[in-house]
Amino acid sequence: MPPAKKPTTHGASSAPTRPAPTPATTRRQLEQAAQRLERPLEEASYALQALGQDMGHGAQRAHKDLAATVKALRRDAANTNRELVKDFDKLRAVVTPTKPTAPKARATRGAAARAAGSGRVAKKPSRPSASRRSS
Repeated sequence: MPPAKKPTTHGASSAPTRPAPTPATTRRQLEQAAQRLERPLEEASYALQALGQDMGHGAQRAHKDLAATVKALRRDAANTNRELVKDFDKLRAVVTPTKPTAPKARATRGAAARAAGSGRVAKKPSRPSASRRSS
């Protein structure tokens, strides 16, 4: 009889399973999601307007209340989406590391250069010119 097979183990030799990293959400994706939310609300508003023209007198009051609710919902969704985009921009500014600026070259001399002296060579006294020499 053949020996029994041992089950394979996923010990230390295998890499730990990690979920795939999700890409960072961009402002464009956020704006597209906001449009996906606002579009059906806008379509519902247009449908209510078309429906209101075909209603009788008794149903117009219910239609008016429903239209006001949809209008308020659209306004609130637009305001919320606008605030969400602002918050997203603020968060991105805080989270995104800024590149350090290179230190500017200083126009003045450093302390070591000052300690070593001025570094200037003394000007030699000028020699009298040939025309000024007396004989």
